[in-house]
Amino acid sequence: MEVQHTCSKDTKGKQASSPPPPQNSRRQRRYICLAVVAFILGVFLILLVLGLTVFKVKRPATTVHSIVVKDLQTSLDIPKLKAYLNISFDVNLSIKNKNKIGFKFTNSGAFLNYRGQVVGEVPIPAVEISADKTFNMDLTVTFMADRLLSDSDLYLDNGHHQRYFALQHFNKNFRQS
Repeated sequence: MEVQHTCSKDTKGKQASSPPPPQNSRRQRRYICLAVVAFILGVFLILLVLGLTVFKVKRPATTVHSIVVKDLQTSLDIPKLKAYLNISFDVNLSIKNKNKIGFKFTNSGAFLNYRGQVVGEVPIPAVEISADKTFNMDLTVTFMADRLLSDSDLYLDNGHHQRYFALQHFNKNFRQS
């Protein structure tokens, strides 16, 4: 009895290894990968454009509506030959938030400086202003006119069109030295 072997070498090699992937599946994976990358780039570009246009941080617009003299204090120091003059103003102003996101700040204030010397103080209360809203605020400005009038440069600066006043903002933890 003779048994014939019918398997050939070609069939044994093909049975042991998996068939090669078709060209279409490689192409599909490439298209899927490119689509994911394009989607991520598109989202990034949209966020970048929005960040540079719509959500760009803008300074709030401040408008002063009225200034009224609230208090006038005078005193005379005869031994030093000096007069003291302090004026308090009530200032009504509005702050318009032009941003698409609200902001808030803590208790703070500002100094009005003339040539480096403090001549006025403004305490500013804590406020939260919503997006695209206007907030009305009443502030009291204490103006120390005696410090300004005692500066001899004030009379020289009167005819010049230069800016010698500066507003310096500080927060509640700020300590001026």
